[in-house]
Amino acid sequence: FGLDDTALKGFIGLAYFEREQDYQSHTGFLYQGNDSSDSRAVYGEVSYNINEQFSVISGLRVEKESQFRDYIENAMEGEQLVHRSRSILDQENTIRLPKVVLQYKINEQHTANISARRGYNSAGGAFNWITQQYYYYDAEYVNTYEAGLRSSLNDGNVNFSANVFFNAYQGYQAVGPNRNIDNLARVDTYGLELEVSAMLSDNVQVSGGLGLLETEMKDGTETFKDLDGKELNSAPKITANAGVKYWINDTFNVGLSGNYVDEFFGTFTNEPEKKAGNYSLVRVHANYELENWIFNVFVNNALDRQAVTHRSPANARDPYGNAGIIDPCTLGISATYTF
Repeated sequence: FGLDDTALKGFIGLAYFEREQDYQSHTGFLYQGNDSSDSRAVYGEVSYNINEQFSVISGLRVEKESQFRDYIENAMEGEQLVHRSRSILDQENTIRLPKVVLQYKINEQHTANISARRGYNSAGGAFNWITQQYYYYDAEYVNTYEAGLRSSLNDGNVNFSANVFFNAYQGYQAVGPNRNIDNLARVDTYGLELEVSAMLSDNVQVSGGLGLLETEMKDGTETFKDLDGKELNSAPKITANAGVKYWINDTFNVGLSGNYVDEFFGTFTNEPEKKAGNYSLVRVHANYELENWIFNVFVNNALDRQAVTHRSPANARDPYGNAGIIDPCTLGISATYTF
């Protein structure tokens, strides 16, 4: 509503999701069960211009979700299949997720904003191949607070944005040492994001970005009571990117970009021997537009760098250890048609 109203506008929507499945395994691990979930939500947002400088945006999503999961672990005793254990997840929740944003138009080039919103990730369950057990984890909630500045200079040819944020998590869903998803009672993250892009000429654009991140576990559960003050896993303190794009003509352009990922811990227990990250990657691409078509050719990790995304040293279960690595140099072609 209010699409032609300069002061008040907004929208309202409905959402519905349903899933139901049966599953079973007759391989090395014998199990069976069924899984069903559904959610119904109503959501909306209202934007109101208080005056020429101030505007406020308020939104709310109310969602009712239900989950039922029945997992049965089986075993063979002789030639007979018997039930060894059973795990059931049966819950129903109503979630309310509000959002509010206050914008201040400093002048035609600069706009500032502050915002607060609440987020949510559902509970769930999974099978752990290391422990060979099925487990469940609880829901995660987060309160997010942000303040930002947006600037557009030189008739829109130079654009800059800065954003500071603080996230307060309850029941944070983290991957534990045994590759389980575990809930941490309280986790805080905060940081800074910077982005800039500029047209140096009619056919050359440069861009760059910087991200700074700090994470801290404030209140571990009884299971993880020694985690206070430690960092989250897979949370590099610094990330950065830079790129340049050149338009040969109106339909054909080429680009070169790079990104950097700082060192990070592989687990939230912060073992030094499980650190990963600390790598830079280069990407090359070319785009060609033909009427409704866009053709793209790209090379990811163009210098074929090798880097580790997670690392586990040798242990009794895995005498050689293991590690995850980034994708090698990859050539790709894509085509997109719009109508």
